[in-house]
Amino acid sequence: MSSPERIGHVVNLDSARKTVDPTPPIIEVPDQPGETGFPPRVPPRYARTLDQLGDTPTAKAVCNWVADRPTSGLLMVGPVGTGKSTAAGAIGLHLGAPYRCSYWPVPDLIAALKDEMHNPTDGYTVAQKIKRRSALVLDDIGTEHDTDWQRKVLIDLIAHAYDQQHTLIATTNLAPADLERALGERTASRLVEICTLLAVTGNDRRRA
Repeated sequence: MSSPERIGHVVNLDSARKTVDPTPPIIEVPDQPGETGFPPRVPPRYARTLDQLGDTPTAKAVCNWVADRPTSGLLMVGPVGTGKSTAAGAIGLHLGAPYRCSYWPVPDLIAALKDEMHNPTDGYTVAQKIKRRSALVLDDIGTEHDTDWQRKVLIDLIAHAYDQQHTLIATTNLAPADLERALGERTASRLVEICTLLAVTGNDRRRA
């Protein structure tokens, strides 16, 4: 007797789901073999739960956004060292990193894409893997605009999140006007449309 119902029979639940529904939602699909390490985990320095963010105005605003989800995105703007990356990490963990949420420090994303150009893969590209997730954290937008290619990478990922109504969390040190110059009017307009804008203030805690 080889029926899956037999006691002790090992059933591959992923295969069983695909038998019933050959096109399950992408958020239910785990990393494919050979994709170990993707998407990147939230860096340990920023791996905090929402409860561990403390009792600051930023923490309260972030928790309120997570609870109410008035928009599909959150854009945190403010000087360096004010806790934006930590807040983004907490949201990423809450959203289910690593399988439902890709967390990318933007300089690391650019480095990974450059490496991929020199070492092509037979599987999904980095961008394709990111687009398979239902949420994306882009930490530190504004540090990577050395070339038009790097700018286009971010514009493409933001456009995809916009079109697919995915959750998008972004942090930047740039003022809104500078962000528009960096990403272009259309992309900045999309960010404003889908994101709650959170101004993060305070001193550089790294220097304290």
